[in-house]
Amino acid sequence: MKRLFFWAILIFLAGCAARPTHIPAQMSSEAKVYTSRCILCHSLPHPKRHTYAQWEGIMAVMDERMEQKGMKPLASQEKSAIMRYLKKYAR
Repeated sequence: MKRLFFWAILIFLAGCAARPTHIPAQMSSEAKVYTSRCILCHSLPHPKRHTYAQWEGIMAVMDERMEQKGMKPLASQEKSAIMRYLKKYAR
């Protein structure tokens, strides 16, 4: 019985972990840039996770991390699109 319970919980948790984050206006051009660039390094955070002011600071940190990893930096148009999206949907 314990073994069955263990496997049931494990399967449930695996399903939860694989769920994509549902974001507002996910078909908008800004959301597409947000999704395509941010998931290169981590799971996609929901825009309401932070305030816009917090997102501004987080974006600065992400720029540094991308540079440290030798990744292509965000183009100014990409960064502007992401920030517009976050401003519209932040907490």
